[in-house]
Amino acid sequence: MKIIKFLASFFATKSDAPTKTYRTLAGGLVRDYGVPNDIFQLHDLYFEQKPRVGSPVNMHFTGQLYRSVSWNSKMFVKLDYNGTNLINLTESICELATDLETGCSCPISPQRFNMRVSIPIPFILPPGDYKFHLRGQSDQKEHIFKASVHLKLGAQ
Repeated sequence: MKIIKFLASFFATKSDAPTKTYRTLAGGLVRDYGVPNDIFQLHDLYFEQKPRVGSPVNMHFTGQLYRSVSWNSKMFVKLDYNGTNLINLTESICELATDLETGCSCPISPQRFNMRVSIPIPFILPPGDYKFHLRGQSDQKEHIFKASVHLKLGAQ
């Protein structure tokens, strides 16, 4: 087993290891897997309120877009609980993005901007530790960004 773990770590790509890790005010642990040539550089991720089961989790991303993003660029969101995938969402990045100053339209030109993602959390889920996997991909299948958030969801 140790040999398999060693080989897995040896052949891991740069995007398999977080480039920065930080805590949000809501207590979430964010792991940014970005690399310098990503189309979007994540500066911060925060929540509107402390996330709870039965309420949507509203995540805001702020950062810098270094190349244009077209209408068909997607954000993929996965929600796991105890290693079990519970929710998969696919959203248009253009629909999620809002410029910090003047608004934006698609294609989104290189600029500083933010995105807001609202993830519905069913009330039947138990409170506990959850992991959100976030990945952006352009219409040309290029890597835009990748991050994960470990978050404790409280009771309703």
